[in-house]
Amino acid sequence: LRWALEHNVDVLVDKPPIIPHSFRLCEASAARLASDFEQVLALAEQSESNAMVMSQRRAHPGYRFVHAYLSAFVRQWQVPLSYIDLYHADGMWCMPGEMCTRDYHPYKYGYGKLMFSGYHFVDLLMWLLSINDEERTHPPPSRFS
Repeated sequence: LRWALEHNVDVLVDKPPIIPHSFRLCEASAARLASDFEQVLALAEQSESNAMVMSQRRAHPGYRFVHAYLSAFVRQWQVPLSYIDLYHADGMWCMPGEMCTRDYHPYKYGYGKLMFSGYHFVDLLMWLLSINDEERTHPPPSRFS
């Protein structure tokens, strides 16, 4: 990511874009993560390249259906979204002791769900909550005008 930004090369990266392999849940790792983020942000602001993190769940027909339904509901009733419940099981059933042994799962490396597939849920949450702003700027015509 840094190389691409420094050389003005467009890049599409997987999540998480800047979590070091040695990340741990401690103050020192959090400080390093914040510092790394600030460095990458500064590079991105100076670069002519486009850097994007994959958020492919927005393209899933099920999520697109939910987004369209909620948009229409908020527009029709002028009631903002105020509660969203998102959850996911990663497509498998793991026993608690197995999570720390799987090479592809972040628990083995000291960080958890939010830095792994949880990114997608933060993205979906922001996308769905943006409906409130979109529909507020496009209110339906009044039936009484």
